[in-house]
Amino acid sequence: MQMQQGSTVQLAVWITVLTCISVAALANQNVSHSTRGEVAFGDRDLDGDVDLFDAAGFQICFSGPGPVALAPECSVYDREPDGDVDLDDYALFRDAAGFSLSYHIPTPGCSFNGFSCGGQAKIPFTVYKSAPDAPVNIQLIYDLNADGISDGILPVFGDADSDGDIDLRDAAQFQRCFGQGGSNCDVFDFADDGDVDIADYREFSEVFGLGSTAFVTSGEFPIGQHALRVFVNDTNGYGLSETIPFAVADCKAPTPICINGISQQLSPLPPGTDADGDGDIDTGALTLFATDFIASPVSDCSEPIDYSISRPFETPDVEQQVLIVTCDDGAFVSVRVYAWDQAVNPETGMRNHDYCESNIIIDNNFSLCTP
Repeated sequence: MQMQQGSTVQLAVWITVLTCISVAALANQNVSHSTRGEVAFGDRDLDGDVDLFDAAGFQICFSGPGPVALAPECSVYDREPDGDVDLDDYALFRDAAGFSLSYHIPTPGCSFNGFSCGGQAKIPFTVYKSAPDAPVNIQLIYDLNADGISDGILPVFGDADSDGDIDLRDAAQFQRCFGQGGSNCDVFDFADDGDVDIADYREFSEVFGLGSTAFVTSGEFPIGQHALRVFVNDTNGYGLSETIPFAVADCKAPTPICINGISQQLSPLPPGTDADGDGDIDTGALTLFATDFIASPVSDCSEPIDYSISRPFETPDVEQQVLIVTCDDGAFVSVRVYAWDQAVNPETGMRNHDYCESNIIIDNNFSLCTP
């Protein structure tokens, strides 16, 4: 059957719209695509996306109402399937290219809890929609330790009516929940602290009114590498999915507890000895270990703990586990003892560490040090 002229014009208009949509989708990173079947609807070149190349293929394969003898490579556009590629298929194809899912790997969350060894992770993502008001369903499933096993569901923060956007209806619900709580208010409790307060409002204001594109979720997770699986489906059943890796890092430094101080005497040295490597001859010296000053062991989420020792004016070094004291140091020496765990803090780029202070009183009973 021949296509009517109006249908031809309509198809041309939709192809133009689709081209604009596809260019925007191609510009985004980490775009996911249909998960239906082994071959995604509309993916003619089998490259895992629905883009400009597939739009050109659709134009070639468009047959109008059929049935007709479709070329094998055109069957990917027959969504119904009814043996043709017509405007009904194009409406679905337009939807397939009309929204996409993207993300950037989020900054690791930080754990400052030395007991639970957990911390909050904030995971943003973006759903681009050609029709901003078109409802979509978003489901978020987290996978602890990224082992492929689903461990729970997270809410889309701020989307109280679960329609895939954050709009005035959600803002009205936020206002009802603010400072009071109640049913359907957990979706606004970004901090997961049991209330909806000004801290949650700041987070809500970041995603409200952004063209129904920016979304975020959060939760308390143990230290480690995890994954969030994002599933997006429209009312036609077209679906996208993506797995977003995220992490919670140990950001809490172990805090050592030092003894108040010790009193020691220097040991005599053989003639001509330079005990501390400063280029002069030492008559007496004392070797001090960092662990000599620890009053009690330190527990931490990222053990084992390493200890180092240095003078207050020296840069701490995890490898400096001993300190050589000579007559050059005088009768009273202040020291700092550092505790280092095995985690690298993403904010500093260094292993977590903290220190306590102590001192040594040098007893010169052997009269090794001249006044």
